[in-house]
Amino acid sequence: MHEFLKRLSIYSSSLCGWLLAVLMVIICFDIIMRTIGHPILGVAELSMIIMLTTVYFGLANCEQVHGHIVVDFLLERVPQKVAKFLSIVCGVLCFGTLVVCTYSMILNTMDSYAGDEAMAGLVPIEIWPIKALITIGLLLYTIQTLNNLLIIMSIIKPQLDTE
Repeated sequence: MHEFLKRLSIYSSSLCGWLLAVLMVIICFDIIMRTIGHPILGVAELSMIIMLTTVYFGLANCEQVHGHIVVDFLLERVPQKVAKFLSIVCGVLCFGTLVVCTYSMILNTMDSYAGDEAMAGLVPIEIWPIKALITIGLLLYTIQTLNNLLIIMSIIKPQLDTE
């Protein structure tokens, strides 16, 4: 499971890189087209969708490599057992918060689908697929957070990188 989750996080992170490349091409092309007087409709909306997807799909890999900002001022000054306990408490709080957020996002996505929500703009875009992508990214982040919590609690053993 750990190896599968690691690969999934890496793939989602790779997707972020490709999405940013696509975003760059789209924006450059729109700038060129605006310069000659033919702007592309919907580029602002599409840019927002790509950025949101990039952020949420990048969270799982960031969690997997412990790339988030951590204030470890206190953890460095207490005994190792106390530091582990505090890490577990923080991990449980983080995981619980993510479960609530993910559940809320799933409900919000279903409501959006049922209500035929669309983004206001020059090009009407249905919102539920965007929310579904955000939900998938958030779900991956939640699962990775649980995985890291189980590693801290010594319930599962981390696998050493062989690459």
